[in-house]
This record gives sequence, structure tokens and C-alpha cells, in this order.
Amino acid sequence: DLLLAPAERNDIIIDFSGMAGKNFVINNDAKAPYPDGTDVIPSDIMMFKVTKPLSGPDTSSLPRRLTPISIMSPSAAVKHRDLTLTELDSDAGNPIIGLLDNAMWSDPVIESPKAGTGEVWNIMNLTGDAHPIHVHLVQFQVLDRQALLTDAAGNPLPQADPSAPKLAPDANERPAWKDTVKTYPGTVTRIIAKFDLPAGTKANPGDKFHYIWHCHILDHEDNEMMRPFDVIA
Repeated sequence: DLLLAPAERNDIIIDFSGMAGKNFVINNDAKAPYPDGTDVIPSDIMMFKVTKPLSGPDTSSLPRRLTPISIMSPSAAVKHRDLTLTELDSDAGNPIIGLLDNAMWSDPVIESPKAGTGEVWNIMNLTGDAHPIHVHLVQFQVLDRQALLTDAAGNPLPQADPSAPKLAPDANERPAWKDTVKTYPGTVTRIIAKFDLPAGTKANPGDKFHYIWHCHILDHEDNEMMRPFDVIA
């Protein structure tokens, strides 16, 4: 079992030795919207038919160790940003618009990290479902997750609950480089990134380079859950 959100990627090795003539199906049993929605979902995703003969002996092997990844420390960040995920509902209670930082796509830029600096983004999901958040330009690392405070009606507030434990990232999230992260309802997900410009970029002090961050669920990003950010040279 592996929990994957839209746009997330994982390298997986499957051993089909001794399985000649058999078929295997990748199934999806996650609800939509995740984690407790009632939408119709496709259950069968992909089939493998183990029928093709080898052209030669399989001499492949698993590496004894993976490439080491340097862990980024929050102490190296020059700025911590609180970012909210919200939804506006129709009269029938269905979400029709999603917002990042309570702003529309065409609103002025809010996030303007300086080139070459590190930032921690505290992504606070105030909605009732999970959102895969994708940040362009950078690869980031997941730091932790923590429950948000709630009001008297049980609605999440844009503030971490200091009494709630900080939950470690999943085993396939740290140490790892990510560009898309699952943000769960009623939870703050903390990520850290260094906003380096691409190698060879010609920049003068004060130049702005435009990128975007967004939810990677198609009908969400098409309905305002996408925002620009500027990297300042």
C-alpha cells in the first residue's frame, strides 16, 4: 500500500520473477475527496501482464544504499510564512472556489522570497479535504504536521494547536526532496525550501522572477486555487 496524491511521484521496484503468465492490477481504494468523501472513484488503475519473455538474464540488483540527502534545518530559514487553504461553498454546501491565502489568481503577489534564501512555509488547511500542494521552481523538504486549533463549532482556525504533537513526515517524505506535498484537513503542514534561481539566470538586484504554487487537483487549480509568487534577485 502507498498513499499518493495527484502529482506526487515515487520510485517503486516490483519483482515479477516467478510470476510468468499472471496478471496484476494496481487498485485505488482511497475515497474522494480524501479522506472521507463520497464521490465515485476509479478502482482499477493499471494492469501488468507478465507475458513478455526476457531478452537475456536479469542481472539487476537493489542498491545497498540510496543517495544521501542533506537535511535542511528550520534554523537556516530567513522567513516563516503562514499560508492558508480555504474553500467557498455554494448555497447547497458544495465547494466551488478554492483559495490560497484568501486571494484570487489575479490579486497582487503576497509571497516574494529573496533568491538564494531559505523559507519555511506553514500551510494551514482550513478545508474539509486534503490538497496536494505543488510549488514550482524549488524542491522542498517536509518538516512536520500538526493539528490546528478549532472554534466552538469545531471549525479549524489558522493557528497550530500548541497542545497537539508535531507529527513526523511519512517514511517516504523525509529525508526526501519533494515538489508536491499532501496537506490534510485541519492540519498545518510545514515545508522548507531554498529559493535558488536556475543556474545561469541573468539577474540584476531587484529583478522579479515569476513562479506559481497551486493545488494539483485539476478542478481546484482551475477554480482559483493557484497563486503567483515572485523570487527577488
